[in-house]
Amino acid sequence: MAYIILFLCLCFSSGFSRSETYTIYENLQESDQDVFESTSLYDLKQGSELSDNIYSFRNVSYESSLGDAINLKNFYKTNWTDLSLTWITKIDKNFGLIWGGSTGEYGEKYTIYPKFKFGFVFQTFLSKNSKLSLYAKSYLGGMLKEKTCQADYGDIGGVQTVNCRLAGSTLQPAETLKYLLNKKPKYDQFISVSLNISFN
Repeated sequence: MAYIILFLCLCFSSGFSRSETYTIYENLQESDQDVFESTSLYDLKQGSELSDNIYSFRNVSYESSLGDAINLKNFYKTNWTDLSLTWITKIDKNFGLIWGGSTGEYGEKYTIYPKFKFGFVFQTFLSKNSKLSLYAKSYLGGMLKEKTCQADYGDIGGVQTVNCRLAGSTLQPAETLKYLLNKKPKYDQFISVSLNISFN
């Protein structure tokens, strides 16, 4: 999936205008209409809020009942950080489609699923000095799901399914399962309406 999106990036980026850490709507408003002349790459970002959540777990460790150090780094490491790409395609002089997606991210004990982004931007001049802009976007997919571990609690508890991060806590194994991450990306729907008036 990652290679397919990177290939599309090379195909459509001849009109590449910017690469930003975050897609900032204000920049879209301020840019001239050349951005709509053809399909062009508008935003490129590696990493996400969900990816950052997982990154914080890599330094977690605890001690087993036998005194062995249990490090979670291998459970939550990845060879590929989630990559998000966004394009904008001109429909007419006032209307453009926003579309793109992300590759997702995978580790031994978690999955961030790929997501698809779609939306539109509409701009029209109400008068010589005023412009109305409407921007909307939504996402499909992109959910983070954390997987379980099997932990051996010895003669008392035996082998049980547990949240990997909380296996060394005082919680009962079954209780730790309530804290498995099952999260959607934030801001999966966004709408913005703005009116710009210039005084000359």
